[in-house]
Amino acid sequence: MLLYIGDNLRDFDDALRCGNIANETAGELERVIRARKDAVDKQKAIWGAKWIILPNPAYGEWTKPLERGRSDFDRLTPAVSPK
Repeated sequence: MLLYIGDNLRDFDDALRCGNIANETAGELERVIRARKDAVDKQKAIWGAKWIILPNPAYGEWTKPLERGRSDFDRLTPAVSPK
């Protein structure tokens, strides 16, 4: 078994690439972000077992959706489930 270590989602699978979102509307941007999150979630059995990500806090595809309408902090913070 091989262990893959990277600092970007596309290091593991090109299907996890963020893609070009330069001209997306706010609604389209949310759809793109949700689709990428869903693609990551489909691989949840592999994360931590075969794929290890060491995120780079300075740059990467994770910065592409920032400063595009919705508060960046809200976009980076998981939603709180109602109790």
